[in-house]
Amino acid sequence: MNFGFCLGKKPPGDVLILHKLKAPPQLAKLAKSSGETPKTVCGSLALEEKLLTLTCVSEPITGLARRIRLFLKQVGLKYTIQVIGPDGALLEADSPEDEEEITGAEAEDNVGNGEKAAEGSATGGPANNDMDLQSEVAELRGEVIALGRARREQLGKDTAARMSAGLKQATSLAASGDATAAIALLSALRDELEALPELEEEASPEVEDEGAQIGEEELKSARARVVALAEEKRGQLTGEERSTLSADLKRADAARQSMRPAEALQGYEDVRQRLASLTAGRPVRLMPIWQETKEALDKQIGALQKALRNYNHPDLNQIADYGFLALTGGNHTRLMAALFNYDAQPSAKTATGVKTALDAFDALLASGSVLEDYDANPFGVSLRLGQTLRDGVSKLQVGLE
Repeated sequence: MNFGFCLGKKPPGDVLILHKLKAPPQLAKLAKSSGETPKTVCGSLALEEKLLTLTCVSEPITGLARRIRLFLKQVGLKYTIQVIGPDGALLEADSPEDEEEITGAEAEDNVGNGEKAAEGSATGGPANNDMDLQSEVAELRGEVIALGRARREQLGKDTAARMSAGLKQATSLAASGDATAAIALLSALRDELEALPELEEEASPEVEDEGAQIGEEELKSARARVVALAEEKRGQLTGEERSTLSADLKRADAARQSMRPAEALQGYEDVRQRLASLTAGRPVRLMPIWQETKEALDKQIGALQKALRNYNHPDLNQIADYGFLALTGGNHTRLMAALFNYDAQPSAKTATGVKTALDAFDALLASGSVLEDYDANPFGVSLRLGQTLRDGVSKLQVGLE
């Protein structure tokens, strides 16, 4: 599920828009058109039991987790919210069990103002505190691993196993949102290791970080391959398949954020292989491709409509009244019917029907066509109708190959 969010001047004025198919930037613009401020963020959303994860495609607003939780609380929904940045890093987490909510002007001070929130306990909200705690968890965990390597010979088998189990438990506590308990456990492990005399040799394998040889760049690359393949194969997947694969990707992301790189890398590879197997030999669904093109055309014409209502010109009035259909006559209707038939039963016959319907758009795409007149309109409206239609037709032609 994709989302677009626009920050209001106060929590009741926030706008959140969700959609399965529309692109996140488009949803952000829709939210902004109904919002009170220019501050927006967008991305994908996944719900697993009581944990709602927002993965942002751009740098998120500071305090987004708390603001989303307050927004959902207004309609009776209570979730723990976590925010993941464009680079896959966990940025914020906010739970209904957190300290008493800050409202009114104080809440406004803490949301959307990263400079104030960074000043410390005087202005920092719970989301910023959570980020600081998670950073402390990561730092302590690294210290424990390094100390274990330096005191290998002093650790018996039982002690090493106990400390390895402690590391895993601390990681689990941090991932579930109890960073304070994770810090306490890691501090105890560190103190116990520091009490042992240091030797030059490395630590026992039992306390080494699992997947230590897997770097962050390798994880980023693996995730990028999955996202690129998903975009390429999107037209071949059903809505249910997209939702399932998205949930699996979020689980791999969670493993990555919980410092389990081996599990994350395997998760990304599993999603990639499932994508490839699901779409192997399956024809591309053409209707979603055309719907995206049609939405892009309608959006441009909608901008032009606002500038044309006061002009009494037949052609301009026709566009203002009827939108894209006024340009195509019956061509658009025939194309929709052909696409519907092809998606329902792909075959050489239905593919020919689509090709014939696409050929009818040649006049609109020809040099000197009416589309060029509208693209060069004198009303100050930026249009790319010709290029948008040309790109859409090209994508449909590729999908038929």
